[in-house]
This record gives sequence, structure tokens and C-alpha cells, in this order.
Amino acid sequence: MLTVEAPPRIQLDPGPTHVKTGLTVRLPKCYVMGFPTPDVTWRRVKGVLPRNRTVSNDGALSLIAAEKTDTGPYECTARNRLGQESSITSVFVWSPPTFVSKPPSRVNKYTGEELTLRCSASDRASLSWKRVGGVWEGERMNDRNGTLTITSLKESDSGSYVCEAKLPLYNIDAATVLKVKVPPLFNFTTNGRKGRQGSIQQFTVPVTARYLIKAWGARGGTHSTNYGEYPGTYYGGKGAFKKGIFRLNKGTVLNIVVGQRGGDSVEVKGGQPTSRTAAELGLSVEDNAGTGGGGGSFVYTSFNSLLLAAGGGGGASAGYNGVDGQAGTSGTSSVGKDSSYVRKGGSGGQPGECYTKHASYHGGVGAGWTGQGCARKGSEHGERGGSRAQGWVGGRAGGMNSGHNGGPPPGAVGGFGGGGGGSEDNGASGGGGGYSGGGSGMQYKQAGGGGGSYCIGSSCSGATGGNLKDDGFVRIIALSN
Repeated sequence: MLTVEAPPRIQLDPGPTHVKTGLTVRLPKCYVMGFPTPDVTWRRVKGVLPRNRTVSNDGALSLIAAEKTDTGPYECTARNRLGQESSITSVFVWSPPTFVSKPPSRVNKYTGEELTLRCSASDRASLSWKRVGGVWEGERMNDRNGTLTITSLKESDSGSYVCEAKLPLYNIDAATVLKVKVPPLFNFTTNGRKGRQGSIQQFTVPVTARYLIKAWGARGGTHSTNYGEYPGTYYGGKGAFKKGIFRLNKGTVLNIVVGQRGGDSVEVKGGQPTSRTAAELGLSVEDNAGTGGGGGSFVYTSFNSLLLAAGGGGGASAGYNGVDGQAGTSGTSSVGKDSSYVRKGGSGGQPGECYTKHASYHGGVGAGWTGQGCARKGSEHGERGGSRAQGWVGGRAGGMNSGHNGGPPPGAVGGFGGGGGGSEDNGASGGGGGYSGGGSGMQYKQAGGGGGSYCIGSSCSGATGGNLKDDGFVRIIALSN
């Protein structure tokens, strides 16, 4: 019998063979030909075989509980007396990626804000973000190194965003549901308070954005009498309107002063002490009693940086309506029968002009942003309105016009927000509070001047006498960027 000998020949799949960590991997079988029958051995090209995890049988090599360090080339060698041959195959041991940091499952934002979402993963996985069921707007949406940023958020950006961590054989993902809402309107009122005392309210900016702020000053007091030179009803000046746009940072605290209406004249004819109103007694109010100026409305930071102010209207007197709060920065003079008893309004944030003592009584001047006016000459006169340092309290009314001689207390006071108080009978009415205070005359038949307004924002505008209601009001509206 003829026997033909031959050197070894090998057939081996070069791989790679992929396996997940922890599993057993069987390398491609090393098919060997040759005579005499070759001996088959395996070795690791770089390193040594883990003996306690290696099984070799009939040209096949298996690795038990594969580890990532098992990745690499393996060599199969066949030998007989005629020679030897080797061939190489490779193994790749992989583990699924895991998130080192995951984005939150839910995020709530306001329009105009910026969104930043971050994720990171192990094993050098490639990271990318995608939007589910919505349009990816490349100009505002940026995906870089596992960080998603969206600028100038819109309501339409609401939806699901998914971070994917990818390896060649395995992917994982984490989703965030984004809800974008329009910030609500923020309205500030007097909260039902009346008269010279009020409260400074606060507003904390919820998100960095542009805000439209609107403010209305308060009306001055009304004078109504049925006798004298000018019987009839005369109305306090209307408050001014002012608005502007401001860029505000999240967390900024704003102080809000909402002007309150000036008090009406209440002194009963004849000056009799009573807790009842003139109407209840069937009598008239004194013909020359003063009324209170309306309070201004202010918006300023906790560092006393003024953003916006709307002037209050002046108090009415016999024969004259009060002067409206002004859209401009200056307060107006009082107005009345005798021009020699008129006093000017303030300018540049100053209160109304100081007065001197006369046979009859002056009203209280409206306060300005920088301070209050001169002190009254006595309790019969109307008192100056308080500025920021005085907590924006309105001026007191002259003694007989304070509610103890008819009408509800406190009588013809200046409204909260710096309004000047009205004098008792035979005196003038108070000026409106504002950025610059309204003037007050020094004699009867002198109605108060209107307070000035202010705006340091963009797109500022206003209207003299723009408030058709009695009390002031402030509204803050967040705008889209």
C-alpha cells in the first residue's frame, strides 16, 4: 500500500469573533490536513492563554467567561515531521456601554430660556442626540460631545429628546421630555388697600429674558360741594401710563409700588366734629377743603435702580380738576384761580416746589424719586408725600379734613406712592407722586399738579392721564427672545 506524506495545511477563519463579556467564546475551528497527522496547538500572539479559562479540543479553542483583556489575535499551529504551518484569527470581547451621567427624565422651561442637557457614557461610546417626532432646528439646536443645547426656546420645542450611546454591537439611550411654557402675566394691584398706607411688593424674575413692564399711576381725590363760588363736583387728575422693555436676569428682585388713589375732601360744612359723612348729615362738604394727590407707581431693583415710574394725578379743588399724571419726567405746577399761589412741580426726580405760609393753607407736594418735599407749616396744611426713604407713604390731610369731621378716615390724604395730602378748609389740594412730584398751591381753589413718569428701558412710551381707573396698576409680561 502506497502512503503519501504531506506537510500540514490549515484552514482558519480570520475572524474577528465577537463576544460579550462574561460569556464563553469558541474560536473558529482550526481545520488541519497533512500526513502524518499534525499536532495542533494554540497560543495567544500577545500574552499568554488563561489556563484556568481555556479549553482546547479537536482543533477548537474556547475561552470561558471572556474578559475584555482576552481581545486580540490567536494563532493556531499544526506540526508534523515534514514541517509546520500557522494561521491567525482574532477575538473581540465587548461590554455594553453604561451611562456615567444621564439627563433628567423631565425638564420644564419657559419660552426664551436656553436648555442644556448632558450625558456621558463608558467604553468610549459615541454619543449623539436626536429629537423624537419633531423638527431638528440646526440654527438653535446643537449636539456636541454628548451635550445638547437649544437656544431661545419656543413652545413648539416641547417633546422628547434622546441621547444615544453607541458601540459597534450595542446601543443604549436615555430620554428627556421637555415642556416649554409661556411665562404667565404678573399683575400687581393695591390688594384692596386704600389711603396713604400701602405695601411695597416684590417680584423675583423667574427666567432671564426680555420683559415688557407697564405701570399706571393713581388718580387724585375728588372734591364735591353744593355751595360757594364753584359748587359742583371736580375730579382728581388721572394717573399716567408708562411702559418699556427690559432685559432682566433670573433671580433679580424687583420692588413694586402700586399707587393708591388720593383721598376725597370730607370736612363737613361748619367743621363740626362727627364720625358721619356730610351726605349722612344732609350737609355739604366745605367748599374750599382740599383733596389728596394720587400715588405714583414704581418698579425698581433691590439695589434701588429705577426702571419705570408712572406719575399720579393731582387732587381736585373747588372750581378745578386735578392735573393728570404726566408721560414726561417732570411734574406739573398746581392750577387754580390765583396764579400767584401756584407752586411748580419737580423735575429730574425732585419733589414739588416748597411753599411758604399764607393766611390760608397749602397742600402737600408730591414726592419724587430722589426725595420728599418741604415739611408742612402746621397740622392744618396738607402734608408732603413720602419718597423711597419714607416707604412711599402718602401725606396726611389737614386736621379738619382728616375724617374726624365727616367722611371715612383718613380723609383727604395723599395716596400711597408719594401723593401729597390735602389741607383743611380754605386750603389747597395735594400734588401727585411720581418720578418728579406734582406741585401744590398755597391757597384755596388750587388743584394739585400731576407727577412725572420715567422709563430707562427700550421702546419706552406713555400717555398723560392714561389710567382711566382710580388706583394704580403694574403688569410684567415675559417676551420671547
